Amino acid sequence: RRLLEETDVERIRLSSIELQHLDDELLDVWRGSGGRCLPHFHLPLQSGDDGVLRRMGRRYDSAAYAAVVARVRESIPGAAIHGDVIVGFPTEDDAAWERSLSFIGAIGFAGVHVFRYSARPGTAAARMTGAVDERTKKRRATELLAVAAAGRAAFAAAHVGRLTTVLFER
Repeated sequence: RRLLEETDVERIRLSSIELQHLDDELLDVWRGSGGRCLPHFHLPLQSGDDGVLRRMGRRYDSAAYAAVVARVRESIPGAAIHGDVIVGFPTEDDAAWERSLSFIGAIGFAGVHVFRYSARPGTAAARMTGAVDERTKKRRATELLAVAAAGRAAFAAAHVGRLTTVLFER
C-alpha cells in the first residue's frame, strides 16, 4: 500500500514470497492497484512430494501450496505463477520424484527455476541418508525443465491475442 500511495513506481513485482505471506489482504492490494502491481507471483515450492517437503522443514504441504495457487488465480485471473524446485534432495526416491513431477505439471507454472540439491556443511540435510547421485539429479533436472517448458508454452499460448500494457526499461 505504501509503495502505491507514496511513490509513482509504474510496475511492482514480487520476486519471491513465502506462502504464509500471500494472504487476502495482499491480493486485495494487488487487485486494486490499477495495474501497477503485476499479475506475477513467485512462490517457492522446492518439491511436490509431501514427504520431501517435511524433511526439508517446509511449513506447508502440496495441498496447501495448491490452495494458495488456486486462491491467486481466482483473485487475479491470468496471473503468472512461478516456482523454485530442488531436485535430488536426500531421500527423494523414484516414487517421491514421480509424485513431485506430477504435482508440478498439474500446477501449470508459467516458469520454474530448477536447482540440483547440493549439500551444505552443517545442515540437517547434509547429515541425511539416502543421497541422490549426480547422474540421477541431472536426469531429473532435465525432466523437470521439459515440464517447465511445456508449462511456459501453455501459459504463453493462453495469452495469444490478448492486449496488454508493457513497460520498456530500455
